[in-house]
Amino acid sequence: MVPQEADAPTPSSTRYCLFGAGTEFFPAVDPKLVIGSIKPPEGVSLDESDRLSRTFEDRIFGRPGSGYDAPVPNLKHASVTVGLEEGGGGFGEEGLGPIKIRTQFVDREFRSEPSTLTLAEIRNRAERLDRDGNRVAPPLFGAEFDVVMPQEGPPTGKPVSIDVFGDDLNVMTAVIRDMKGLMEETPGVAKPTDDAVTAQPTLEWSVDRARAGMLGLDQATVGSALQMAVGGLRTGTLGRGDDEQDILVRLPERYRLDTGRLGNVTIPTTLGGAVPITSVASAELVPGPVAV
Repeated sequence: MVPQEADAPTPSSTRYCLFGAGTEFFPAVDPKLVIGSIKPPEGVSLDESDRLSRTFEDRIFGRPGSGYDAPVPNLKHASVTVGLEEGGGGFGEEGLGPIKIRTQFVDREFRSEPSTLTLAEIRNRAERLDRDGNRVAPPLFGAEFDVVMPQEGPPTGKPVSIDVFGDDLNVMTAVIRDMKGLMEETPGVAKPTDDAVTAQPTLEWSVDRARAGMLGLDQATVGSALQMAVGGLRTGTLGRGDDEQDILVRLPERYRLDTGRLGNVTIPTTLGGAVPITSVASAELVPGPVAV
């Protein structure tokens, strides 16, 4: 009898290579919560940050005046952290903005839909869209936002990351804006974000030199009048030594923060009388400098 040769068993590693089997260490599961991240412009006050967080929270819970008559399903409660700088937070919260809204889900057995659909509706409400993606009101202007699920396991970053290098921050900002627009048009992309420093809007005044010259004014005189009205003019000091404080003369806050009222400030002319600032200059809201 001729002895039969038995086939040698295939090693486990070979079987994995042949059949694509393997082990997933951190499988995707329905999360217990989602995090709303808000990134306001640099230098905003805590009051403005608080307003943004309250607006976001009112929309997802359908509170009166929010534009929605019912809360997002499957939500239990939310907690808000308002900070001044980006970063910080717990494990898996790297790269989020200084304002974080942690929204807890109800227990899994009581959820009426998959958490991915709930997350999509929360993102729509931040954009002021209904469940079908139709615009119902303006989005949260003045801030960038994102809604993310906490990352399980070690941090791995975004699925796709693009680095932009350059010397001109304003040009880089424009490039980033264009790239984000292209990404938003790409199927499967949820919410492209960036970590570029954002700037506060700045009120920029342009002097009509020809008009000012006809009235006996120059650019420096108009600029000094605006500086005194908004920033203040140092007229003296009060106190002595380390307790010495500058005395500034400037308009009350209700005038400084109102462009219409500020435009009615008058400037004396060399021809006699006075003219309002708006007769020789015009104001325009533009992005402020990214860095000083």
